[in-house]
Amino acid sequence: MIYAREEIEKWLSKAKIANVIVFDLDGTLVNSDVANFLSYKAAVTCILSEHIQMNFDPEVRMTREILERIIPYRCRQKISEIVEQKESIYHHYLSETILNNNLIEIIDRSKGKEIILATSCRKHRADMLLDYYDLADKFTSKIYGDVNVPRDKYTKLIPEIMKENKSILIFENDESAIESAISCGISEDCIINVCG
Repeated sequence: MIYAREEIEKWLSKAKIANVIVFDLDGTLVNSDVANFLSYKAAVTCILSEHIQMNFDPEVRMTREILERIIPYRCRQKISEIVEQKESIYHHYLSETILNNNLIEIIDRSKGKEIILATSCRKHRADMLLDYYDLADKFTSKIYGDVNVPRDKYTKLIPEIMKENKSILIFENDESAIESAISCGISEDCIINVCG
């Protein structure tokens, strides 16, 4: 996404007064929707012998839940195999992702702050994106959406930060994640919805 310079400066002002700045990955730091779709499509083709029509809708991010809705009922037992295959071939589509340089500027200009990556995507895929864009060292800590971690990243992260009485600023694109952060006690004013 491209933002007005005025908006970036407003975000930078908020970042200056925050102790902790949290960034989501997919759809926030990196637009990965096309790569995600293409890797799912290739995985479906590989795992299922029959042709399944998967129409790309740029307004809808392809997820396991969406996949379960569009795959015929008789093929549903193959979902885990498709997801596993998608993860293993995702690296072929990294060139289809787009880095949000405006947010990278905010990270670069926030030296000395605690910068946290909080993503719902699995560690392997998140690290792939971070390595591809040479971002791994920009974060003081990272929270991933792995099997052993609760899917809701903010229910784990926010109470820990609030215990230390630190101010927080969150960059996020997902409405349900934003609602989760708010329900954990973060003011709406401390959440920047990069899509809205």
